[in-house]
Amino acid sequence: MNFNIKQSFEIFLKNPQVMLLFVMYLLILASLFPLLIYTFNTISFYIVAFVLILFACAFFAGWFGMIKFVILNNDEKSPEEELKIRHNSFKNAFFESVAKYILPVLFFILLIIGYIYGINKLADLFFGKPIDLLNQMTMLNGDTDALYNFASTIPKDALKVIVERNIFRYLALLLYGLITFYSIPSLFFNEKNNPLLALKNGLVALFKKPFQTLFLFLTIVLIHILLVFFDAISTTSQILMFIALVVRVSFFAYIIVLIFNVYEKNFTLNNNNGADSIG
Repeated sequence: MNFNIKQSFEIFLKNPQVMLLFVMYLLILASLFPLLIYTFNTISFYIVAFVLILFACAFFAGWFGMIKFVILNNDEKSPEEELKIRHNSFKNAFFESVAKYILPVLFFILLIIGYIYGINKLADLFFGKPIDLLNQMTMLNGDTDALYNFASTIPKDALKVIVERNIFRYLALLLYGLITFYSIPSLFFNEKNNPLLALKNGLVALFKKPFQTLFLFLTIVLIHILLVFFDAISTTSQILMFIALVVRVSFFAYIIVLIFNVYEKNFTLNNNNGADSIG
């Protein structure tokens, strides 16, 4: 199995529009998200949530389509041709993918929302629901000293339950991530545009290369954990916080390019047209 790590990095560097567009999405999301937090009316809350979900569907449908486009057009080109590819990846691939894939992407977003909801319910069933403690910890999020002082006052039994509950949820999300590791690339490299077929093809790809995929998946998870620790350390300095943010955003964008590239090079029938060999 070819991991294409170097090639994926080159694609990522040659196509800054992938990263820039993702940053623009995060900035817009950051400006809209407070509407959800400070919306006290139930109807307004669900309206804002629905708009944010549709916005996410539209963006990721176009963004993933753009990533597919730049991967399929990664052969050697002149600077002028590369500039044209960047232009077309936004002008054509992005907007065409929004129209074509917004509903399948909506399916996957609703699937993860439903999965998280179910996992939270199971966590409540197995470990209880320390709602007061969790609410207070959430309110103190971002204030490291206050959060540390509050945590030191929590009884050990209650703190143990919170830790076990969070570990359970994290492991459950890792399981979901592994099961659906190739589902999104399969959706975009299969012209049938069927999310259920993409789930099936993603699982088939996973079981075709189980150990190599698991190694890649665990490597990504390990690097993510290291970035979380770096985030925690970076709270001591504004400059470090900015660097940590840039690294985390860049890492996420690169990983998406990497997974798409790994899928295209290892699980598609023809690298020239992107047809899914297992669909």
